Amino acid sequence: MSDPEIRETTVAPASNCSAIRIQISDAPLTAENASIVLDLHVRLPAYEAPLLSQVQRQAVRAAMDILSALNQKLIEEIQRDKHHELEPKIAPRYTQKR
Repeated sequence: MSDPEIRETTVAPASNCSAIRIQISDAPLTAENASIVLDLHVRLPAYEAPLLSQVQRQAVRAAMDILSALNQKLIEEIQRDKHHELEPKIAPRYTQKR
C-alpha cells in the first residue's frame, strides 16, 4: 500500500461557513487498485485568508474526532459480545489445485 495523500480539495462558501471536500487515496482517484479512498465532506467556519493546508488540517481533524468517537462505540459493541475478539480473523486464502 502506498502512502495515502490528499488527491483533491474543494472549498466552497456556504451560509456562515465553508463547505470542504477532501478526497484522500493511496492511488490516483481514477485507479481501481486503491486500497483506501476517503471522501470527506466537512463544514468549517469561514476563515480569513487561510492557507489551503490549514483548511485541509482542520477538515481532517474534524473527521478524526467523529471517526474516533465512532471507533470507540464500535469497540464497546464488540466487547459486549463475549464470543468475539476486537480484531477479526483473516479468512484463509483459497488455493487452486493443480
